[in-house]
Amino acid sequence: MSNTNNLPATAADLTPEMMQLLGTTAPTGGETERLPQLKINSKRKDKQNRKVPQGYFFVSGLESQNELVYAESVKLRVLSQLYQWIHYDPEQNKVTNKTILIPSFNHEARDMGGTTRCGKPTSKDLREMSKAQQAKYSDIRCFRQLRGLVSYTGQTADGEQVTLENVPCILLLKGSNFSPFEDDMVKTLPRGKNFYDYWCDVTAEERENGSVTYYVMRFSPNYAEPASLDKPTIDTMLHMATLVKQENERIEKAYDKALANEKGIQTAVNALAKSALDSDFEDVEDDDVEYA
Repeated sequence: MSNTNNLPATAADLTPEMMQLLGTTAPTGGETERLPQLKINSKRKDKQNRKVPQGYFFVSGLESQNELVYAESVKLRVLSQLYQWIHYDPEQNKVTNKTILIPSFNHEARDMGGTTRCGKPTSKDLREMSKAQQAKYSDIRCFRQLRGLVSYTGQTADGEQVTLENVPCILLLKGSNFSPFEDDMVKTLPRGKNFYDYWCDVTAEERENGSVTYYVMRFSPNYAEPASLDKPTIDTMLHMATLVKQENERIEKAYDKALANEKGIQTAVNALAKSALDSDFEDVEDDDVEYA
């Protein structure tokens, strides 16, 4: 990691606030800066019309990498797990709203529009709605965001072998990929341990829905070999927590601005309504008013 020499580098420096920003707990004893993204390739050819393996992993957005590197499986060390609702408008082809990043669903997911969850009802409320009503919220999705380190050896589209090691990355998991990390790792963790204590092997499980083929990530933790919480790892965790804090501060600022605008509009509406009501009674005599 760059520019981290001035950061603390001991487990004690991972304060409860920092650990909450990572969606985890302190160990015992969208972002203006974007992390490279770990994805599964679902396309047969790349932008240069070269054949690329479907169902293989690759990292996008890596500045030092001119070519994407594909691998059937990767090793991942998850350092942060957070949740965020994002409203993507397909007609405008852009994100129109998003919430702060929260460590659990017990936290209020305030958004840039001055509401929560980008206005999407809870799953319970959605289930009670008609299909037409549910469709109104289809462009608002909740993502499980994993930030961590990825290592693997793979090949480019031209067959060149490349090794990536301890590359900071982010995974944006939704739909069928939303739950496997929790099922495969979070629910199986040894007592008193956290997910950042272990590396895991990540593979892609191929599934079909009619004529559509899609891939689901599966996580196999290596519980036999706990990973050390060394200086580079702690520096990375602190840096990721800083990025999350900056992102949340921008969204909270937009949230407050949206609420202030709404309050100002409501104040103006109330003033107009009162003015209209006062004018209605200006010419009304007492004898014209009916009393109960």
